[in-house]
Amino acid sequence: MKFYQKPWFIFGLIAAIFLIYGLALENGWWILKGKDDGQLGTFGDSWGMLTSLFSALAFGGLMITIWQQQEELGLTRKEMKDQQFENMLFKMLEVHANIVADLDLRSKRANNQQTTTGRDCFTAFLRRLTGNYNYYQKKDPSKSDQELVEVAYRYFWRKNRNNLGHYFRYVYNIFKYIDNSDREDKKTYTNIVRAQLSDHEVALLYYNCLSEFGSEKFKPMAVEYELFDNMPKDLLIRVQHEDLYPQKAFGSSQP
Repeated sequence: MKFYQKPWFIFGLIAAIFLIYGLALENGWWILKGKDDGQLGTFGDSWGMLTSLFSALAFGGLMITIWQQQEELGLTRKEMKDQQFENMLFKMLEVHANIVADLDLRSKRANNQQTTTGRDCFTAFLRRLTGNYNYYQKKDPSKSDQELVEVAYRYFWRKNRNNLGHYFRYVYNIFKYIDNSDREDKKTYTNIVRAQLSDHEVALLYYNCLSEFGSEKFKPMAVEYELFDNMPKDLLIRVQHEDLYPQKAFGSSQP
C-alpha cells in the first residue's frame, strides 16, 4: 500500500485542510480579503458542504484501513472467495445433519408402535426397498436387474417420498454446489461430504441414482466424484447390482 493510501496520511490531510480553512475564515486570507460581512457569511455557509465532503473522505480512510487489514491478513480476492465457498459448504452440511436428525419413522409390530429416528431410518428404508425388490423379482423373474430396481424403487418412492423428498433434494444440491463452483479441487470437497454420510445413506443414494428420480442429474455426479468408494457391498440388495455402475463410481482403489 502506497504512503498516500495509509490511514494516517488520509486523516492527517483532512486535519490540515480543516485547519487552513478555519484560519482563512478567521483572518480573511486569499479570496476573502476585502469582502463585506454578507459575503463572508455566504462563504462561511460553504463550511457545511465542505464538512460533508470531509466526512466522505474520513469514510474513505476507514475503507482503506479495512483493506489494509485484509492485506495484513494475507487475504487475496481468490482466498476470500475460497473462504466464502467453504463457509457456505459447511453451513449446508450443518443443515443436512439437521435434516437427518429430524427424520422419524413409525411402524406397528405386535400391536406396539415403534419409532425410528435419525440415521437409523436409513436402515429401515433400505430394508423396505429390499422387500419391494424381492417382491417384484418373484412376481416377474424375467426382468433384468435394472428393470427390477426401477420398478421396486418407484413403488418405494411413492410410499416414502414425504420422508425422503427433502433429504434427496438437499444432498443433490450440495453436490451441485460443489460441481458448479470454479474450484480445482472439487473431489476434495465431495470427499468431505461423502464422509458425513452413513453407509446406509450411501446405499440408498446408490439405488436412487439408478432410478428415474436420480439417473439423469445425480448419477453423473455420483460417478464423477466416486461417491460409492468404500461402500460396503453387502448393503446392496444383490451383489450383481455393482455392475449397474461404471467402475469409476467405486473409486480407483477398487480392483
